[in-house]
Amino acid sequence: MLNPWPALVDKGEMDLVGSISGLQAAETMFRVQMAVAAKAMQVSRDQGQMAVDLLTAAMEGIQESMEQMLGDLGTHLDLSA
Repeated sequence: MLNPWPALVDKGEMDLVGSISGLQAAETMFRVQMAVAAKAMQVSRDQGQMAVDLLTAAMEGIQESMEQMLGDLGTHLDLSA
């Protein structure tokens, strides 16, 4: 039987094709890994921002409570004794 692709019979040509295929597969895997890493970093950043927002809200609540307590203390304190 006659080979329709005689240039591919040479082992060197097959190695080149395999190398190119391997390079493309490695590039695809790299791109997928980079996309996953970018998404993980985004999620981590979002979680960090949520923690900062919660701490800020807690501090504001504590500050408001302290101001209210100190304000009430001055109006309900009997200094006449």
